[in-house]
Amino acid sequence: MPPQLGRWLLARALPRDVRRIVVAEMDELYAARCAAWGEARARRWYARQWLTLGLRLRLAWRGSGAPRGASGRKRGRVMDIVRQDIRFALRRLARSPGFALVAVLTIALGIGANTAIFSVVRSVLLRPLPFAEPDRVVMVWMTWRGWDETWLSEPEVLDIREGARSLDGMAAYSTSAGNLTGDGEPERVATASVTADVFPVLGVTPALGRPFTVEEDQPGSDDVVVLSHGLWQRRYAGDRDIVGRVIRVNGRARTVVGVLPAGLRLPIDYEVERPAELWVPLALRVENPGDRGGHYLDGVARMGPGATVERVYAEL
Repeated sequence: MPPQLGRWLLARALPRDVRRIVVAEMDELYAARCAAWGEARARRWYARQWLTLGLRLRLAWRGSGAPRGASGRKRGRVMDIVRQDIRFALRRLARSPGFALVAVLTIALGIGANTAIFSVVRSVLLRPLPFAEPDRVVMVWMTWRGWDETWLSEPEVLDIREGARSLDGMAAYSTSAGNLTGDGEPERVATASVTADVFPVLGVTPALGRPFTVEEDQPGSDDVVVLSHGLWQRRYAGDRDIVGRVIRVNGRARTVVGVLPAGLRLPIDYEVERPAELWVPLALRVENPGDRGGHYLDGVARMGPGATVERVYAEL
């Protein structure tokens, strides 16, 4: 037990509404220090604590009892209780660091998970997609044994374009990362290699400049690039003279022909944190139509007016 005289003096120094809580807390702390330090050292610690704590609380209590309005007294008492609760919680956590760590991690994970879920729901359900008539835009996948959705090969892209008559257009793209150099600090950015018809399929036009053409989407003629709106603002400070400038992507010189609208992403980019910031021509080269082993392309298509997913599926 703590020194009875010190315990009694501490109780007398405290306001009645907090007396029991503070004395009980001091008893627990004294018992813990007795086990860790021994009784003699714990008694000296207790004497210092009740002298310091009792004096400060008594002075604070007297100061808060100065004449003031009823609302002021009520507000002061509420703040006193809040401060006491905070101190009590901190002491409890300090005595159980393992529990405190688990509690903090649990709260952090809960906040992070809810933030991520809300971001996805807001992007996909609450905020409309930045495409023209987005209800006509569909993703195109291949199905393998054991896989419901997987990538396309280059010959399969050509097959879908020729076989699906209910589609107004079908585009393919692949995402990776590229090194942007030659006009400032080197930067690693997300890059998308897309077919030229991705722009009409999504129903978008660049905010500045133009998209690259079908002729530029051919091997040997594909030294062009379209910038995302975010990259244009971040790296080039929104310079409207960016169109026509030559930049280097993976050491290769490419001419900037356009800047995408703000907020535009490829459909697959809604599942990743960093969307593609450079769009370059895919420049498909199908040398052997029978070779269908290289599956690396995502497909997106625009259905014709009145077409349904079931009809397109039947045509494939």
